[in-house]
Amino acid sequence: MHALTSLRRRATAPAVVTLLFALTYALAVVAGRATRPEQGALALLWPASGVALLWLLHVRSRRCLALATALLLVLTGLLNQATGLPALAAWNIAAATTVQAHVVLRVLRRLAPRGLRLQRARALWVLLLAAVAGSAVGAVLAAPGNAVLLDRDPAHLALQWFARHVSGTTIVAGIALALDRRRGGGHSAARWFEYVAVMTTATAGSHVLFNVLHKETLTFVVVPVAVWLGMRTSVRVTAWTMTGVSCFHLLMARAGAGPFGGLPLVERAVAVQLFLLVVTVLALVLALHHDERRQLVAGLRRASGVAEEQMLLLSTVFDRARDALTVCAADGTVLMHNSAAQDLLGDVPADVRAAVWTRFTSLERPDGTPYGREDRPLVRALAGEHVDHVDVHGTLPDGGRVVLDVTVHPLPPAPGAAWSRGALMSARDVTAERAAHRAVRESRDLFAGVLDAATEVAIVVCDVDGRIVLFNGGAHRLLGYTAEEVLGRTPLLWYDTGEVEARADELGVEPGFDVFTAVPRREGSETRQWTHVTKDSRRLQVSLSVSLLRDGAGEVIGAIGVATDVTARLQAEAALVHRAHHDALTGLPNRVLLHERLTTALRAAREGTSVGLVAIDLDGFKHVNDSAGHAAGDDLLQAVADRLSLCVRGDDTVARLGGDEFAVLCPAASRDDLRGVAQRVLAALQAPFTLDAGTFHVGASIGWSVAGADGPAVEELLQQADEAMYAAKRDGKNRAYGYDVRDRARAERAAVLLPQLADALRRGEFRLHGQPVVDLGSGAVVAVETLLRWQHPERGLLAPGEFLDVLESSPFMPAVGRHVLHESCRMAAGWSAALGADAPAVHVNVSARQLEAGTFLSEVRGALDRFGLDPHLLVVELTETHAAHITESLRGDLEDLRRLGVRVAIDDLGTGYSGLARLTELPVDVLKIDLQFVRGMLTDPSCDAVVRAVLSIGQALGTTVVAEGVETAEQADRLRSYGADTGQGWLFGRPVPEPDLLAALTAQPAPTA
Repeated sequence: MHALTSLRRRATAPAVVTLLFALTYALAVVAGRATRPEQGALALLWPASGVALLWLLHVRSRRCLALATALLLVLTGLLNQATGLPALAAWNIAAATTVQAHVVLRVLRRLAPRGLRLQRARALWVLLLAAVAGSAVGAVLAAPGNAVLLDRDPAHLALQWFARHVSGTTIVAGIALALDRRRGGGHSAARWFEYVAVMTTATAGSHVLFNVLHKETLTFVVVPVAVWLGMRTSVRVTAWTMTGVSCFHLLMARAGAGPFGGLPLVERAVAVQLFLLVVTVLALVLALHHDERRQLVAGLRRASGVAEEQMLLLSTVFDRARDALTVCAADGTVLMHNSAAQDLLGDVPADVRAAVWTRFTSLERPDGTPYGREDRPLVRALAGEHVDHVDVHGTLPDGGRVVLDVTVHPLPPAPGAAWSRGALMSARDVTAERAAHRAVRESRDLFAGVLDAATEVAIVVCDVDGRIVLFNGGAHRLLGYTAEEVLGRTPLLWYDTGEVEARADELGVEPGFDVFTAVPRREGSETRQWTHVTKDSRRLQVSLSVSLLRDGAGEVIGAIGVATDVTARLQAEAALVHRAHHDALTGLPNRVLLHERLTTALRAAREGTSVGLVAIDLDGFKHVNDSAGHAAGDDLLQAVADRLSLCVRGDDTVARLGGDEFAVLCPAASRDDLRGVAQRVLAALQAPFTLDAGTFHVGASIGWSVAGADGPAVEELLQQADEAMYAAKRDGKNRAYGYDVRDRARAERAAVLLPQLADALRRGEFRLHGQPVVDLGSGAVVAVETLLRWQHPERGLLAPGEFLDVLESSPFMPAVGRHVLHESCRMAAGWSAALGADAPAVHVNVSARQLEAGTFLSEVRGALDRFGLDPHLLVVELTETHAAHITESLRGDLEDLRRLGVRVAIDDLGTGYSGLARLTELPVDVLKIDLQFVRGMLTDPSCDAVVRAVLSIGQALGTTVVAEGVETAEQADRLRSYGADTGQGWLFGRPVPEPDLLAALTAQPAPTA
């Protein structure tokens, strides 16, 4: 849309201008016709010729010029015909007028090719000459035809045409061009007053002379007025004034008045036209000359001011220049010198060939040889030679030395000038500068020596474009390149391209030298690790420190890089980090690395995804260690690690936590995934392990837990997996349990009880109650089982069901077990002292944690010795589940105890089905039927069958069988009928504290067997 509008504007503007010129031309023709006297047909002035010229001057293109010519022809013919001329005469005049205008235009373009601008008098003369030429052509073309058509004298017609068109073209076009000039400076009030006075007087005088006194012969008195006008006013004022003067005289001539009122009509018309032409041209010429002179004077004044300013500037610069400047004539005469030259050189003699500067006793070259007469820089320059920056060493009278940097150039020939073919000498004291350069050179040599000696570090210096300018021996030793191979090249030669591009992206720069200097430009320096590729393609890790080099002005001129090979150190650090995060025996991640990866996995967990953890504790590993030695145990752990690694997914982590504990981290795993991992682990460990020390079987107790984005934290997840693993171990080992909400409740309960249990152990809040074991035949108490109770400071006396499960999985269990063992032995020793041979034996429950500690034998011996208890009065009870996993070493401890006289009982028989097969292998003296079978034997055939089976096994093995949980006489009778020897339960007595127990034992009848 904008482009279309622009095209319309460009097309419309010439049309509008053409229309305006056409209207103006029509008005000019009408105005010219209006100047005809009433008695005549001739116009006194023809302004249309000037308008026609202005119209054609304004046209730029040939197409528009052709259109303007056609319009000019048509308008002229129609207007002349409309104002009363016959048709043929009208169109004859139109043709002559059109040709005349083109002739004037051609002459102007030839004489003023850059366009006609009325800035100087010459332009007005060119306009007049073109008007004369064009009017002459027009007169020749129009006069013959019109003489015939109008029955007129051709000579008179030609003269009238010529005068009318010359004056019309020159006056109208000249005034219009004068008014088109740039506006100059305004007149002062006095000048305007002068103008009004002169013009008023001239107008009044003309009226009196020509209209009152009729002194037509005094017409020349108008000329001085025109001269005054051109000399005292601007071109624009002159143009406006001449416009008024022309109109005034035309009106008087038309009315038959004025200086030419008495002349015949033809002579009057010609006279008026020529008079106005002469006066107008005279006034404008004088005004243009006056303007030129004024502009010239102003220009000269400006030039003079500029010259004075430049002269002052040159003089100031010359005198204030820090260099010593001296100008000499061709013969060596000193023409001028500045103050610096006076201070630096002293008085310069007129004959520079004959003497030296007065400040110095001698002048020498840098090598110490004196200058000859013709070798001095100034003398050489006077001979036409250009001498640039020559060091001249001057010796002072006191023996001091001054170094001058001297430049002398010959001056060009300048006829009439004193300095023609002379010389300009510039001298500067560079003593300190040369000394500094010498010091820098010496420092550079020293620095280069130091760099070459620094063979343990690579030092590379680059210029501002990144090109190597220094490459020390350490760099050669590190990279294998020689200095000749790398000078002028960039350090990118030995950098890893991918590493450079990655760093460039990080900094937002191009992958080039800016990668090394971007940070130092902001922070001054940078130390960063890079990979260097040596000439023989080895890859080294280096620590590179880069600093910028700056000149005295603070501009960066290059950079220096110092690189140290840190490959060995990084490898050592990596080995240390690997060692800190991995198990030395198996090479698996250790607890630290597992913790880190678990933390990362939990952070990365998103909605809908979860993180799983599997805790694995080997069953039977202690037996391998005890029977085959620690070397075999280490071999077994390595083999287990290999099998575990084959059971997991690609992104899972198998870790060894210590001892025989392992864990598997499973990111993005569901409960089914973890269950599958656990089952694969159990299956993998079922196969025997064949080692150098023999073939071994181990199992695993496995617990697993899952955490989502809002799930437990790291430590809580580890605790949950451990809780599930201990639950699997408590329930018989060699199985896998997943953590559920009940485990969470147990964990929360454990979190509350554990600190209380620690306080209870410290404050001695644990108590022992005793429950009798009676002979089913006589009813006598043959033994007492000690049962643990907790005297809680707030909740009172707590039964084992309130705390024992938490205690057994806590680190306090071994200590509590020792406490129970010692207290039981103490109580039994008291019964023995009170009852003598009738004292019952004491049954002490032993936890799996006590058995696994490896110190159980020594603890039992210590308790017996401490309280002097007969070993035959001590029975240690193991659960059937624990009995199934008794190692060879523990079996040996039990055998030792039996040899001492301590009896071994298997408790809860019937609950751990896998334990029945091992009864014949274990040193067992007492079998205790689990209370659930005793309670159900009267109503449940299965329970009854289990009871009878255990009694049969006891009879076959020759061991005592105790039926637990006897609560009714019917149960007791049934047991007697099956041949049971002893029973235990509420029918015979509830668990009671030690004082009540001793009283009951004292009051009972003595046993019969």
